[in-house]
Formats: sequence, C-alpha cells, structure tokens
Amino acid sequence: MLRGLYLSGTSALVNQKKIDEISNNIANIETISFKKSEVLAESFNDVLISKFNGSNVPSEGGFDKINVSKYGDNYLLDTKWGYFRVKNEEGISNNKSARFSVDKDGFLSTYYLNVDKSKDLTRGNRAIGNDGKDIFIGTGKLDINEKGDVLVDGKKISNLIKMVAPNVVGTLNAGVRADRSITDFNQGELKTTERKLDIALSGRGFMEVKNGDTNYYVRDGRFLLNEAHELVTNSGFKVQGTKGDIKLDSENVEINEFGEIISNGKIIDKIKTTNFSEYSDLLRVGSTVYETKKNMLGKKTEFKGTLIQGMLEQSNSNAVTESIELLSLYRKYESGQKLMKAYDDTLNKAVNDLGKI
Repeated sequence: MLRGLYLSGTSALVNQKKIDEISNNIANIETISFKKSEVLAESFNDVLISKFNGSNVPSEGGFDKINVSKYGDNYLLDTKWGYFRVKNEEGISNNKSARFSVDKDGFLSTYYLNVDKSKDLTRGNRAIGNDGKDIFIGTGKLDINEKGDVLVDGKKISNLIKMVAPNVVGTLNAGVRADRSITDFNQGELKTTERKLDIALSGRGFMEVKNGDTNYYVRDGRFLLNEAHELVTNSGFKVQGTKGDIKLDSENVEINEFGEIISNGKIIDKIKTTNFSEYSDLLRVGSTVYETKKNMLGKKTEFKGTLIQGMLEQSNSNAVTESIELLSLYRKYESGQKLMKAYDDTLNKAVNDLGKI
C-alpha cells in the first residue's frame, strides 16, 4: 500500500514538472526564434524480488536465443531468459530489454536520444557483463550475438545475460522521476518583416554574438545599431563578423544568403555563423540565447544553411498541440491526486479503525 502511495506521488511530481515546462512553451509562443522543450521521465532502478521458498542458487543451464536488432552502431536487445544489467549512481538495474552503444570512453553503455533522434553522448549507464565487470570495447568492431555474447573484432570478451536463481520472481521499481529537460531545435516558421536589419536563418545553426568576453549563439535576428553604430541584438549583445564587432554607417545595407553585408556595392563584413555536432553542448541562458558548456563533447561545425534578410524565425511552439498536451497532463495529475487520497484514506482506516477492534 505504501508503495502504491509512493508510485502515485512520484508520478504526480513528474507531471507537475511537465506542466511547468509546457506552460513555459505556451508563454513563449510569440517569442522570436524560441525553441520549445520537454521533460523526459524514466523509472527508478528495477531490482530483483524473490520468494522466501525455493532455491537461491543461480541457474547454470543454457537458454534460448535473445532478440537482437541492430541500427547503425546501436543494438536493441530483448530477452526472456535472465536479465541485462546496467550500473548507475543509484546501483544496478535489471532489465529484460535494453539498447546499447559504445560511449565516449569506449565502454558498452545504454544511450539516450535527443529530439532529432541523434544520440546524446552526455548520458548513459554502463552495461555489466555476467562477470560483474564493465565491458570495454575501445575502437574495435562491436558485435552482439543471439547468445548475448559481446565480441570485439570477432573475439568474445563478455556476455550480457545474467541468469538468476529459481526463487527470483521478477523485478520491482520505485516509480518514475523527471530525468532531464531537452530542447527541440527544429526550425520555426519564417515570417516576412521587410526590415533591413532583420535576419532569419534557414537551416540548423546559429549566429554568433558577444557580451563582454563571452560568446553566445542566437537565432533571433532582430538586429539594430547602437550609439557607436555597432550591430547589436535587441539585448545589446554585439553581433560578430569575420573581423570582430560589426560597424555600419547606416541601416541601408544588403545582406545576402551567405551573410555578407554589402554597402554601396562593397562587402564590408560577414555575419559569423556556426553549428554544433552535439546540441547537448549548448546551455540555454535566456529565452533564445545559448552558450557552450566548458567541456564540450562535440565540436563547432560549419553552418550549411542560408541567411535571409527581412525575415524572422517564429517560435516552434504550437499553441494547439501544447494546449492539448497540457490538458492531458492536468487530467493525469488530478487522477494521481485522487489515487493518493484513496491510499491515504485506506491507511487512515487501517491505523485508526482496525486498532479499535
């Protein structure tokens, strides 16, 4: 009964965080170049549960094949026999299905996906072989067969299946938790403004701006000239060109698809653009401003899109879809509250009424 109360409570906490995130998305529907975000949840570790009677000696017999699906460098595994085990900061989780890849340090690990389905290299839990050790792959060629064997360059180095004792009846977890918030960097709709210093990016990437000694990255192209005739964002950050800060005599300039700024028929500078191989390296420091983490996993890459003068990118948050999701979460939250009240009423009767008998 207490477990049921705890499960309801953890679910309500996750739903509350999701409601807060979606509410922020809705509040920024009119914010230029805003990127919506969402909260992802995951369950706590699955621990083995056993019955009192029965043998506690692990099975040593063989087992039928496991299901193995390979997608590029990623493996999706499923078994009816034994468990896959992964290690995290809370201990060991036992699972009937898992997806594995090689992490940045060369170990076999679970992985997470970003909104665009790319792998998030900052996260993942290392797989444990049936010998209880981490599985190091290095730079060799990985293969996992239907017996659960892990092979590197054709040589077996470990096995993923951990057989358990006959008295083990399954697994149990303590509910769910909010794991992280991820940003959807998909492009929003482009809207015409016909203003000379309004710039939109078509394609994945950012324009580089500077505040003090710190570089930031934006897609909000509402630029203007300050008192020193420097091209700045509406927050006062200096737009960067190939020569550093961009200075213009007037707003009457042409900006082509490459970001080149043309005045009186001459190219006077070029707006600095960039992209990133790993968007998980970016931290949001404002509604539409980003900076890089100190220890980047990926690297800066070339921006392969185009710049469009006289247009602005709109928010990629959709009022209809976000509102529908918000209503759905409210219903789930209310259901969780009712369930917690039912558990609380039952516990109250157990404590106060049964004690009178």
